[in-house]
Amino acid sequence: MLNLGGRIAVLDSIDAKPTIVAARKTRLLGPAAAWFPAADNDKTWAVTEEPAATACSGKKLPPSVQARFTITEHDTSGSPSRTKLSLPCGMEPVAQTPQGLLVHRTTEDTAGTGNGKIALTDIVLLDKQAQSVTQVIAKYATVLSTAGTRVVRKQNDCKSSACVNVYSIDDKKSKAAPRCEAGDAAGRGAIDASGRWYATAVGSGEAYQVAVLDLEANKCQEADTYPAAAGSQIDLKGALRAPNGMRLERVLQLGDSVAWV
Repeated sequence: MLNLGGRIAVLDSIDAKPTIVAARKTRLLGPAAAWFPAADNDKTWAVTEEPAATACSGKKLPPSVQARFTITEHDTSGSPSRTKLSLPCGMEPVAQTPQGLLVHRTTEDTAGTGNGKIALTDIVLLDKQAQSVTQVIAKYATVLSTAGTRVVRKQNDCKSSACVNVYSIDDKKSKAAPRCEAGDAAGRGAIDASGRWYATAVGSGEAYQVAVLDLEANKCQEADTYPAAAGSQIDLKGALRAPNGMRLERVLQLGDSVAWV
């Protein structure tokens, strides 16, 4: 699946002609929010938005809420289904789980840099119609990565060194992410499709290294150490593999995301 400057396309093979499955939108969202796979991985959801000033007229919302989001299901053949869901104002979609839609719910704003405002969000689960909250996963928290029924999150008001937690939607329980000898998970990582293996940077302010956290066995597999410097990058070069055969590639920008392939 490709993002062609705001249009979503599917390739049947690596050298095939792209098939457009979602048209260009007025404003492109971030790559992680512009579309996301359906819970069964057979379809995908395209995300569109309307200005909050018109779509949420008359509602009292924090200033950081700038849009109301709508998601439309698309088949990988290119044909959109009839399933189209408009989320309540203040809710931003993150992923679809077997139990419903995972979203960030903006509750209030806090002072940011300059005249800007930073949104404070709760992580909640909506029903399959994307209207009612069925679970409050965490207050004042942000989703770092999610797959299946697992959600890796960061507690925004956490003051300790270990601020990354793993939530099970099935068990409705949360636990700290596995600890590595090099330090705690940092930045935004990536879970593989099974929901078990979480790739991330770990370490402290002096040095970071790439690691794969086994969320089921509560273990850590570490790679080499890299110096922490402004703008430094870690070239993975396929160094880490999960037991299911998936590998990490591309470059990890510290504080940014990695990808399973």
